[in-house]
Amino acid sequence: MTGAGLRARLAARPPWLVRLPVTAGAGTAGDGTAGDGIAGAGVLIGPRHVLTCAHVVDLALGGPAATAGCGDAPAGTAVTAEFPFASRADPAQISVRAKVVGWAPITEDGSGDAALLELATPVDHVPAPWPARPR
Repeated sequence: MTGAGLRARLAARPPWLVRLPVTAGAGTAGDGTAGDGIAGAGVLIGPRHVLTCAHVVDLALGGPAATAGCGDAPAGTAVTAEFPFASRADPAQISVRAKVVGWAPITEDGSGDAALLELATPVDHVPAPWPARPR
């Protein structure tokens, strides 16, 4: 499949889409295993890196919604990055542990709210197209 057909398929089920589930035992162990619910989404930007929001990471770790993403980066904790539309050929590449390596909290003026995650193991999924081409 090439051209417009491939672009349409990737847009409908992008392999670079990442979801971050709420961590099991969030607020206690923070061991990076998936729990109940989805905290939010992220984007695969390279074989080992996911860009997401700081508030999504805080919610994935069981933090309170009212202050999610406003404080310091969570230290020593792991989250799970899931790739719901990736090839099912290798189950180890569907759910991967990740740690925070970059953090821009939400500031008083509303800017920030970014987090960079490093995957424990690289994945071979197609990363998001970057930079986007102007239309």
